[in-house]
Amino acid sequence: MPENLKWPIVSGITAVVMRGVLNWTMVETMRIRRDILGNNLARRGSENGFTLMELMVTVGIMAILAAIAVPNFRAFSISSAAASQANNLLGMLNHARSEAAKRGMKVVVCKSADGATCDVVAANGWEEGRIEFVDVDGDNIRTPATEALILAEPTLPNFTITGIPATAGNPEFTNYVSFFPSGASLVNGTLAVCNANSSGISFSRRRDIVMIASGRASIGIVAAQAVCP
Repeated sequence: MPENLKWPIVSGITAVVMRGVLNWTMVETMRIRRDILGNNLARRGSENGFTLMELMVTVGIMAILAAIAVPNFRAFSISSAAASQANNLLGMLNHARSEAAKRGMKVVVCKSADGATCDVVAANGWEEGRIEFVDVDGDNIRTPATEALILAEPTLPNFTITGIPATAGNPEFTNYVSFFPSGASLVNGTLAVCNANSSGISFSRRRDIVMIASGRASIGIVAAQAVCP
């Protein structure tokens, strides 16, 4: 089943089950209360409230509902967080592409720990931060004194973002993504966005930003069982 259909189906089933159990709980609780009140009216007189048995039944059923709902809500939250961060990064890439066309110059998005210069260490991830700048000299590395900074994005805690170039060893996508005035990137590649604190969930914690050489990019949902790079 496609990942984007799984949450609505599961949440719908959960909602139906919860409504049914709550309705049954209310009916059963009122029945028990009527029986007890009827059998013990003379003894209880005008005494009001719920009995211990009624409270135990209600608490037990609420515990069952919580056990069903909480894990699904956590999985949905984690999956949504990954989607949100992927959308933010996709927005930055689209902005860089637009700026390249508008300025008639090459624009680069690279990973950056200090918000000013590019990180060229392949082992470091994009989650440390990103900058967008005009690449005047075409070397894909920002020279602060001569190349204008357009945007800077801070570190993303609890996330990993890994560049996966179509050709192994290519620094494009590993360290940076470039756009030419035509809007093209000229290289295919993927940026894998993963929620780092989501082991054991049933929904995908990973979103892939897939870009083709024309510069167009889209977000793909990866299967729940897929591991993060």
